[in-house]
Amino acid sequence: MVPAVSEPAPEKPARLKDIPRWDTEAPCPAVVGDEEMAHLAFYSDDDEDITVVVTFWGCVEHRFGGAGAAGGKAVEVLNSRRLHERRAAAADRSVEEVRALKRLRHFRFTFPDADFECLADGYTVKQMPGHTPLKAASDLAVDMRNV
Repeated sequence: MVPAVSEPAPEKPARLKDIPRWDTEAPCPAVVGDEEMAHLAFYSDDDEDITVVVTFWGCVEHRFGGAGAAGGKAVEVLNSRRLHERRAAAADRSVEEVRALKRLRHFRFTFPDADFECLADGYTVKQMPGHTPLKAASDLAVDMRNV
């Protein structure tokens, strides 16, 4: 008798509580990618002169675009199908690649006009006064390269 293949657990969004809310009336956020990092920047809802930059490290994939949705959310996708598929494909190639993907997490940000998704090891949050999202993300990327 062949054992039954169990269905993977359903994806579950877990809210990222340390991410400040973004201004839903402000222009679309910006993304700057740099080697294994992605910098997502958006205007803060708390202060009109503050841009929030979320830097994802160990980033192996990020996507920005799509339709977006009202309300907006910043979540980690638990039991991610995308991570499961990526790890399954790596298992066919090498043990080292499987180990490298073990720490990956799936993040999703839903803005009014676009969605951002990232597969990365983790993230940090920085607030920058007096910058547009694109300038803040670009400046931070340059600063991190020069360290």
